[in-house]
Formats: sequence, structure tokens, C-alpha cells
Amino acid sequence: MNGQSFGKDSAAWGVYGQVLQSLANFLTGIILISYASKDEFGNYAIVMATMLVVIGISNALITTQMTVRAPKKERQREYVASMLMLQTVLFGPLILLIAAAGYWYHSMTTSNLSLLLLFMPLYLLPILWLEFARRALFIYTDLRAAFMMDCFYTTAYLLLLYGAVKQDYADLNLLALLISGGCAAVSAILFFVWTELPLGRAWGTIRSSFHEAWGQGRWALGGVALTWLQNQGYVYILAFFSGASAVAEINAVRLLLAPIAVFSMAIGKVLLPRLASLWHQEKQQAIDRLMSQALLAYIIVIAFYAAVFYVISETILGWFPDSYQFSFLVFVSWAFFFLFQGVRNIASLMIQVSFNFRPLTIRSALVASFSLIFLLIIVPYFGPQNAVSVMALGECFLGFLLWQYYLRRIRLC
Repeated sequence: MNGQSFGKDSAAWGVYGQVLQSLANFLTGIILISYASKDEFGNYAIVMATMLVVIGISNALITTQMTVRAPKKERQREYVASMLMLQTVLFGPLILLIAAAGYWYHSMTTSNLSLLLLFMPLYLLPILWLEFARRALFIYTDLRAAFMMDCFYTTAYLLLLYGAVKQDYADLNLLALLISGGCAAVSAILFFVWTELPLGRAWGTIRSSFHEAWGQGRWALGGVALTWLQNQGYVYILAFFSGASAVAEINAVRLLLAPIAVFSMAIGKVLLPRLASLWHQEKQQAIDRLMSQALLAYIIVIAFYAAVFYVISETILGWFPDSYQFSFLVFVSWAFFFLFQGVRNIASLMIQVSFNFRPLTIRSALVASFSLIFLLIIVPYFGPQNAVSVMALGECFLGFLLWQYYLRRIRLC
């Protein structure tokens, strides 16, 4: 499990894997928009927002802590195994609690949303395992293996989802989630078998791993919760004031820019272990060069994607049913949202690597509070189409605060 050195080819495999994930998410959105009802797509977006907060909490307490600490561990594989067991022990009961809420909701109304919540344990826990497997392979710098795992997952998922569409099953959004969970479970199990993680020996180190991760993880947890409120809180505000149909309308436009968001996540997942290693070696020039390259790559990708979308926009919008209304304001707002989010993510990575989770949380709390307050004012009085503009401004302000903190407090002289 030595892996190859972390170079351009290795990093490219990580980006390719994220491209596959982007493709799966994009095609899922297009399929649900085309074959499911508008409310079902809106319910899917609501559940995805709920899943993202659980995944974010897992990243804060488990995968991010593992990524920044693993380079210093002598018994790295045993440490990774202990973090996997810790993830399962912590998040298994949480997911069951969400499912219990779904059962209670389903007992009062047999709605589509209650079904999605009720079956959440069958798809969310495997997705957490799959995300863990990706992060572990990034730590091992075996990104080619991560890419192959993503190939298997994406291919199997899309083929099975296509079969479900051809069979014309009801509750297509639920089937999409269940198929995703099944494919994620198989992919993760293959990873566990292939890497031969010492899961048996890991039980004895779970307690120490938790105490170590909790020290900074509690601040990272706060930051994740606040970032989620800023980035996903609009879903619940829109659902409350305007219904699932409005959520579907806004998220359909977001779908058009989803590849940019996934590319931003790809940069973060590939950079984090490398930046952690360089930080421990105190190689500031290499850090500066890597961060500059990431910023440049992100700006180039956004410009290229915007140009491509402009050329093929009529074809893509033709896939949308007549019940969906395309808003240029919402599209531009989402574009700036993802631009500012990607730029602030790069500064956030270095703040995490240097274990400055507390200032990250405080700044996120400030911006998230203002964003939510403005959303609660803007959405009911000025309409849901203005919600994304508020979020974009929030991302811009948070990016300014994080870059200012990094340059003044963290960057090595």
C-alpha cells in the first residue's frame, strides 16, 4: 500500500474521481427533473441538505481530523481503522434517530418526504463509508485506486438508475437514494477488504482517537454546522415559506453549475493531505505555490465552464419540463456563489491544517448569522429568487475574513 508519489498524475486521478461524482449527481438531477414530479425533486433536495449536514459533521470529527493527523502517525493503518470504527459508532445511532423521526412523520402522513427519511439508514451510512474510503486513499496517496473505486460506484449506480427509469417505478427519488446506498456499500466493502484494515485491533484505540479528534474537532464541528446553515439553510427557509416546488426551482438552476462545486471539493480533498504534509515540514514556499496553482486552476475552470454553458445552454434548458422556469438572476447568483465558495475554501484548508478551528468557527458563525437573518427577511418579502444572491454575498464576506486571517496570523514568515 505504498502508492505512488504525490505528483501531477496522482492529483489528476483525484480530480478525475470528483468529475465522475459530478457526472453522477448531474445526471441524477436531470433524470429526477425529467421523470419525477416537481415536489419529488424538491423533497430530494431537502433530504440531500439533511445528508450534507451529517456528512459535514462526519468530515469535521472524523475524516478531516484523520487527514491532518495521519501524516504524523507511526501506525497509520491502525489509526485509520480506529477512525472508521469511530465513524460507525457515532453516526449509526444518529442516522437511526433521523429514520425514527421519518417513521413518526410517516405514521401521520404517507408523504414522499417521510419515505425518504424512513429509509435513510439504508443509504446514508454506506455513503459515509464511501467518503471515508476516498479520504483514506488520499492519505495513502493512492488516488488511482480512489478513481477506480469511483468508476465502479458511478457505473453501477447509473446503470441501475437507468433500469429503474425504464421500469417506470414510483418514488423515483427514493429509488435513486437506495441504489446510491447499495453501490456505495459494495464499493466501501471492497475497499475494506483490499486494504486489509486491522479493524479487530482498532477497537482498543477508539477512545483515544475520539479524545484526540474532539480537541479540535469540536470547533470544526461548529464551523461545519454554521457553514451548512449558510449554504443549505435556504432549502428549509424556501420549503417553509414557498414549499418544495420553490426548492426544486432554485436547485434545478444550481444543478447547471454543480460541476463547478464538485471541482471545488475535488481541489480541497486532493490539497488537504498535501498541505498537511508541507505544513508539518514548514515548507511555506511550496504551500504558497500549491495554493496559487489551485486558485488559478479554479478560476480557469469557472471561465471555461461558463463559456461552454453559454454555447450549449439552449440544449440543456430543453431538457427541463415546462413547469420549471429558468431565472438568469438565480443562475448568475449561483455562479458567483460557487466562485466565492471555492476561493474561501482554499484559505479554509490552511486554517484547518494549522489546527486553527476556533477562529474558523467564530468567523463562520458571524457570516452564517447575518446570512440567515437576511434570508428570513428577503425570501418572504422579495421572493425566493433573491435567496441565492444573499448567500453569494455571505460567501464573499466569509472568504475575505478567512484570507485575511490566514495571511496575517498563519502564513509562515
